[in-house]
Amino acid sequence: MLVVPADAALTSTPDLLGRRRAMEHDKKEKRPKLGHAAQRRVSAKIGHLVGNEGKSQEQAAAIAYSMEREGKLGPKGGYRR
Repeated sequence: MLVVPADAALTSTPDLLGRRRAMEHDKKEKRPKLGHAAQRRVSAKIGHLVGNEGKSQEQAAAIAYSMEREGKLGPKGGYRR
């Protein structure tokens, strides 16, 4: 029979629930819907950041979507001047 101290069970349960809620929240988070041209720009930029600059896919996506939102991506995914 496993004996667990009462205070240990109470402190670990909310922590696990908090982590589970955080993971579920991350899964529900979605990227904004973009038009065809905008999606091509973002996709090209993600490919460049992952392939040429060694960024992770998650970080590259965050950078590319941020640049698109700020209007900094050109037609081929480069910087707009």
